[in-house]
Amino acid sequence: MILVSLHLASRQVTLIPIPRDIWVDSLRAKVNTAYHYGEEKRAGGGQDLVKSAITEITNLPIHYLVILDFAGFVRAIDAVGGLDLNVDTSFTDNKYPIPGKESAEPESARYETLQFTAGPTHMDGTLALKFARSRHAEGEEGTDFARSRRQEKILLAFRDRVFSSSTLFNAQTLTNLKNSLNSSLISNIEDQEFGSFLKLFLSMSKDSSSPSLDLSTLFINPQDTRPYDRQWVLIPRDSWQTIHDYVAQNLAQ
Repeated sequence: MILVSLHLASRQVTLIPIPRDIWVDSLRAKVNTAYHYGEEKRAGGGQDLVKSAITEITNLPIHYLVILDFAGFVRAIDAVGGLDLNVDTSFTDNKYPIPGKESAEPESARYETLQFTAGPTHMDGTLALKFARSRHAEGEEGTDFARSRRQEKILLAFRDRVFSSSTLFNAQTLTNLKNSLNSSLISNIEDQEFGSFLKLFLSMSKDSSSPSLDLSTLFINPQDTRPYDRQWVLIPRDSWQTIHDYVAQNLAQ
């Protein structure tokens, strides 16, 4: 989950990765459950609850929301010819879940091993999804924060690929991209607004900087998990006000 803040006057885009394990007090649950619980209450309620949860975390108003399912993620990346990424740190994940094998026996049959080597690499949609979702590596790469950083890296690479001449001036690629998103995208952006959004993002050079706010030092994993239904969660190291102040100060720069 990534919050994108756009300053209209300066055209500055700031990315704020939101780790999925952040505990949201009003939900009594992790932030990644907001859409599910919202939809349980009423159709369309998922978007409202996600926006409310992100506002609770960052103290920022959320005007627009885009949700893309895994299948759409894979198809969209394949539609633009894959992504060129630089893997910062080598890591191995021995417990990446295999779809459809959740109940397989023995238990080891439920997982595959992923291995990523530091350096430049080209990823198709399936590999990019695994890179984004992997969360059982040893050490730092197994943390929620590393996972968020990888997702941010994919988002920027996808932006660069979409706005490259090989995509923008290729009618078939644009058609493939549109078709890949049609059945997988949930958003509160109205159809008549998409043209304005496209013009806005096209006006921003892909070479312009997109700074990221690192929230990793502001959250901790509490040792006593009883108040959080015994789940592995992230809570503010100091207070929510500290996090809100950090976000506000950095966006104002």
